[in-house]
Amino acid sequence: MTRMESEINSLENRLSALEARLRADPVLAGELFASRAEFFQGRVNDAAVDRDAAARRRHLEWFLFERVSPAWDHLGIEFVLEHLGGDAGFQDDLERHALVHSFAGIFEIASRTDDGALWLAELSSQGQFPIAPSAASADWAEGDLLAGRLFPLADGSYRLSPATVRFQNAPLVEALQHDLERARAARRGIVRISQLELERMFFASGASGAPEDPVGEARALLVNAGVEKDEVEGWLEDLADTPFPEQKLRIGVDDALGPILDRLAFDSELDLDAARRALLFAWEDLRLRGAGRGASLTPAAPPPRAPAGTPDVARALAQFEERRKSGAPLDQVFDQLEAELQVADVETDTDEDEVELGGVVEAVVAEFLWEVGETEGPERARALEKIQSFGRFAQHVSVFENLSERDLLSYAAWWLPESGELANADEARSALAALGGFCQWADETQEIELRPKYDAIIGGLTSSLPRVVEANRRRTRSTSPTEGELFEVLEIAPQGVKLRDRRGALHDAQLEADLTTWLRNGDRVRAQLHADRRLAVYCCYPPEARGLEGSAS
Repeated sequence: MTRMESEINSLENRLSALEARLRADPVLAGELFASRAEFFQGRVNDAAVDRDAAARRRHLEWFLFERVSPAWDHLGIEFVLEHLGGDAGFQDDLERHALVHSFAGIFEIASRTDDGALWLAELSSQGQFPIAPSAASADWAEGDLLAGRLFPLADGSYRLSPATVRFQNAPLVEALQHDLERARAARRGIVRISQLELERMFFASGASGAPEDPVGEARALLVNAGVEKDEVEGWLEDLADTPFPEQKLRIGVDDALGPILDRLAFDSELDLDAARRALLFAWEDLRLRGAGRGASLTPAAPPPRAPAGTPDVARALAQFEERRKSGAPLDQVFDQLEAELQVADVETDTDEDEVELGGVVEAVVAEFLWEVGETEGPERARALEKIQSFGRFAQHVSVFENLSERDLLSYAAWWLPESGELANADEARSALAALGGFCQWADETQEIELRPKYDAIIGGLTSSLPRVVEANRRRTRSTSPTEGELFEVLEIAPQGVKLRDRRGALHDAQLEADLTTWLRNGDRVRAQLHADRRLAVYCCYPPEARGLEGSAS
């Protein structure tokens, strides 16, 4: 076995071992099981998901490397490793950071070398990444599309997650390239696609079976939410005449579903993810047999509640805790919990090879947090952890000394609002403070004069970024960065707002009063202006973002 093959096996063994320890811990297991509802859009007890090893792996990757638990206020893997301590199975921080700095994306196979290695072109960032021959499938060919997560290896190459999915679809690649070019044109730096976005894009209508009557259930869901029956029928007729995306992907579906979802966001309390999922199933069914055929012609009753015997996560976890406190054997307790939640066991093995970091700014950020932890204590380091997102943003910077004033501004005024990483105004203030502390430390240790660049851009951001983050909590709905167009807010009045688009045309629009309260003249919004003048807002940016939107072509 070559060193590279050993390292790839080590990575997989390490993740398997970590998952097993996670599932054997009462605190961690409870959070893992509870998070399934968010990742699988409510399909907590779906047997199809439990049988799908790739789906379980995608959920694990999201849980560890992207999800910040409300209960923990930490990235999943950071809390897991802190909670497990020496039992986590990691030798040093390099191994931990190799996993933390993995990333999800959509890739096209750009070329294949004579020895079988692949070069992948990430469609969102246009970066290229080498995949070792032993980590690449022999039947993959140039032009294929891959969606999944990349893990950095010690020699600078990458390992693809075994849950990666491949598509051979030239029109799909072309459509994705077009959409992501639009996204790059709207923001500076890396356009990142999260694991959760991949799940919604590629698996939203796949892992569990469609309802018995998809159109009837979608109709019932909408009518029960207060939408007029005639309007629902019009939507279904339009979907029946609209080509359904090939391969059951969510790529491009919001061209058809977007106006419906905006309407629901304005005028109903319906969960938009549930509505999107129901409409996807209905759309697929309508394209197969038409709007007026079959059982869906007559509105179906609302979906029945789950039988009394259906496993319930909260109840199962409560019983698990009671059994554990009563002194029951742990093996028996965990077996009962897994049986109730229909979760399959995972065989484990361990290996302890090292993995190095990827990304120069990420590496410097890691060094900064480590040094703060050593000199000022772990609590101070935790207070500055928001700076880790700056490392993710700045993956386009190959030389640390090349960090510019514009990079700092793009991160603070554009990337942070778009990323959704800040939950409220306090987190926005913490992120700016962490950025300032990092720049100060970099000046003192790296001698690059980064703090003056920070001081030059911070100005009004100290008040405008927290305000905009609060505005984004009240936006119409979250979307892909490719949706909507950019407007400048010129004037805010009780009855609406005056906007200017990127062509200079002026528009009057109606806006939710709760959102209007948080906007100011000069702000930017990525939004869709509908024919009835209602503005569906997808993301808000502070005035300091002016001019950044056209710089990432």
